[in-house]
Amino acid sequence: MNTSGNNPRTYSMLQKPKPVILCVDDERVIIESLRTELGEILGDSYVVEISESGEEALELCRDLIHEGREIPVVICDYIMPKMKGDELLAEMHILSPATKTILLTGQATTDGVTNAVNSADLYRYIAKPWEPEDLAITLREAIKSFRQELDLDQRIRELENEREKVVKERKVIDTLSKILNEKISELEIQKRELEQISRELNITTIEKILIEQEAEKMSRTLTALENSLTNNLFIRSVLHSLVNMLQIQLSVDRRENSII
Repeated sequence: MNTSGNNPRTYSMLQKPKPVILCVDDERVIIESLRTELGEILGDSYVVEISESGEEALELCRDLIHEGREIPVVICDYIMPKMKGDELLAEMHILSPATKTILLTGQATTDGVTNAVNSADLYRYIAKPWEPEDLAITLREAIKSFRQELDLDQRIRELENEREKVVKERKVIDTLSKILNEKISELEIQKRELEQISRELNITTIEKILIEQEAEKMSRTLTALENSLTNNLFIRSVLHSLVNMLQIQLSVDRRENSII
């Protein structure tokens, strides 16, 4: 059987369901008393669900998880028929690892408490009859611890997502950097080739300039020789033809240089 005040399982689809504090004890009087105290401690912020057996509590826990409900704390008696409290809390821990487990009994053995600690990550052991103030402090601290761990897990997931994003961005940057380096290498090769071509062009130009200078010098020499040979018309005619040919070649070379 599971019951709780104010019909907590009914809620608006637009409203986030309240977290559930689950209490398990096979003694009806004790569990009703526990629910009343927890209601006074928690007010309307939480829903208190109760179960009178381990099997019923596990079924309720599965239903709550399926509905997306949070179960910050489970308070369980140790001595119960069929399934003891430490066994139940171990199963609860498998279903909802973040839930804080509290063992409530006056008859728990050392082995039972040890099993609850090892298998259910037991948060606290409270002896019967419990002190209301001790119960209130323990419950509030358990809920606080539950919230802190949820926040920490959320932050870890966010950091992991950020890390994955950074890794992806880094891969893109590395790829772009590789492409850029390849382009730079290609440009360096092209630059060296252009420099080589430029050097070759400069050498060719210098050679042509020197040839022009020598040709002009030769032309002047031939002209002077032609003028000096006024008495030998044949030789003068030959020299005159050579001068004309040389001047024509110089004119052609200058035009080629201007094009280059």
